[in-house]
Amino acid sequence: MTSEGISDDRAAELSVLSFQARYLADHGFTVTPPAELADTDQLALESPTVRAMAERLAANDRARQLVEAQKSRQAILDGTFTDLLVDGHKFLTDEPEGVESFWGAGDNVLWAAGESLIIAGPQGVGKTTTAGNLVRGMISDEVAELWGLPVRCAQRVLYLAMDRPRQLARSIRRQLHEVDPEILRGRLVVWKGPPPHDLARHPALLTEMAERAEADVVVVDSLKDAAIGLSDDEVGAGWNRARQQLLVTGRQIAELHHLKKVTRERGDKGPPVDIDTLYGSTWLTSGAGSVLLLSGNPGDPIVTARHLKQPVNEIGPLTLVHNADGSTEVRRGAELLTLARGGLTARAAAQAMFETERPSRAQVEKARRKLDEYERAGRMHSDGSSPNVWWSDPEADVQARHDDLGAQILPFTASNEQ
Repeated sequence: MTSEGISDDRAAELSVLSFQARYLADHGFTVTPPAELADTDQLALESPTVRAMAERLAANDRARQLVEAQKSRQAILDGTFTDLLVDGHKFLTDEPEGVESFWGAGDNVLWAAGESLIIAGPQGVGKTTTAGNLVRGMISDEVAELWGLPVRCAQRVLYLAMDRPRQLARSIRRQLHEVDPEILRGRLVVWKGPPPHDLARHPALLTEMAERAEADVVVVDSLKDAAIGLSDDEVGAGWNRARQQLLVTGRQIAELHHLKKVTRERGDKGPPVDIDTLYGSTWLTSGAGSVLLLSGNPGDPIVTARHLKQPVNEIGPLTLVHNADGSTEVRRGAELLTLARGGLTARAAAQAMFETERPSRAQVEKARRKLDEYERAGRMHSDGSSPNVWWSDPEADVQARHDDLGAQILPFTASNEQ
């Protein structure tokens, strides 16, 4: 019996429950332990079972640290890190002047090569649809387009289907059903279910999985399944290390992610969404090259996409139409051109672009730049009043399905790949 009058077996059981409760709480779960657990620290000291468990866990953790340290020392001895050590001149001159795009063209880049892409949004707005269309473009024999911008071909894509893989299979089947089965067998590899270990605690594992799959591109679906406790900065830094280790090998990575719960509940009716509304540690987005937000209500065929963090030019807001066949059509520019028929101020344009009655100064300025672009392209003119008012020209609506630089925006379908 313990000093509290509890049997040794019950003390051991309570101590194990206490350990489990603390573990779950540390990883973001809400638990309601039995009232008897108030003094479990003392009970744990008196329980040989829990003492043995704690010693075994500590020994395992220490062994893991020693193995990781030995791997690092061996890598230095083997010269594995040699390629990462370069002289200053080579470091400054090896990189091209502009941004190399993996999805994009010129300064209109949605995904920069050598940098990670985060596709974020609430449930049901098309994150997996976008990922499926990206995969289709990457395994195509020719350069394909998505949202009017080219997608670079990949040798092989590793898709980490960690979040509801059966549902994912049904979803991306719509995008990939016309792809040659031999291409699917040879250029797409899918990991079904959770990873073998937490990828933030074991940063090297992500690259090892890509090497095992012989993949040069990894799609993570989704971040919440790759690492436990994303709101913890240590976990966020661990995941960023995993992605950077992958990128330094010359591979590419795209990550699907969610928003904070409060944002998901408000949907488009809430305040303007910024990068801080993505769930988790700041290191998740700080280490990303591009953060793309999809917003709308779950299941809506029409959603909005825009950059929260961009490599070069800010792209969006774009109006996307998810078609029943899995393709996505972009409708960009038509709304502002239509609104400008009766005259349009920068503030009114910002209200339409960002779907808010109270646009911020930054949003008004972004709208002003967009209107200036239309004016330079000859599709609007302003009257110079205060506040300035822009008017669309009669022929502007004819080009409503063109992007800001005049490139044709088409649905991403098989016919576009010819």
